[in-house]
Amino acid sequence: MRARVLELFGQHWSPTDRKLAREYYEQSYAVYQEINDSPSVSRLLHNLGWVNRVTGNYERSRQLNQQNLKLLERRGDQRGMGNALNNLGFVAKHLGELDEAERLQREGLACMRKAGAEKDVARLLKDFSATLIWNGKFDEAMQKVEESRRIYENLGVAENYYQIMISVALLLLDQGEIEQAIELYALAGRYAYIRNSRRFQDLAGEELEREAARLGKERLKELKARGQAQDLWQTAERLQATFPDWAAKSYQTPRDLNKDE
Repeated sequence: MRARVLELFGQHWSPTDRKLAREYYEQSYAVYQEINDSPSVSRLLHNLGWVNRVTGNYERSRQLNQQNLKLLERRGDQRGMGNALNNLGFVAKHLGELDEAERLQREGLACMRKAGAEKDVARLLKDFSATLIWNGKFDEAMQKVEESRRIYENLGVAENYYQIMISVALLLLDQGEIEQAIELYALAGRYAYIRNSRRFQDLAGEELEREAARLGKERLKELKARGQAQDLWQTAERLQATFPDWAAKSYQTPRDLNKDE
């Protein structure tokens, strides 16, 4: 019971105070180890790997995720292995190890397919597509985005695609496409998790509002209404069709930048 309470405290603090969350997770992990609760140990290794990664402790995150992967392999947990490999891919990407990141996330996706966890397959496809874009593999990346979109659509799970819209809105804003960015953010805002999220407001909302101020209140109101009236899946299909060429022309990948050095 004590370990579970400590874990819940960690979950409570993880959005706002990750240092404190890590302390609670470490205490919970120690108790679960003591009582030899293997599934809970694995869950805490996952949580500790995440909180160390998002706080910049990449090598520690790698150690924790590798430890978890070994535990999951012994249990034959394909879904858990898929998540652990995906997380190791994120760490490798943060450390600039792009080939390793691609290899790990490709293996993680294969494990998740074996597990038959469709929603998780869609999530890993989305993550893997971003890594492929970093590696300059736009065609394969867009194939993965399209497969992810089809799975989410078949499952009726729209919220994940609303989150993707936030990233695309920021890319559009960076390219000076302010009106299209506002429409996309308004579309994403139809989902309550986005609309009420401090995280997404910090990430994109405030910057968009600053840029939008020069358009005038009436124009801004019109753009938001137009964005909210769009169909999510049609918009996703349109972006999926046009993004590869646009991204290739507008952005250098890390590999492109390295060629110039």
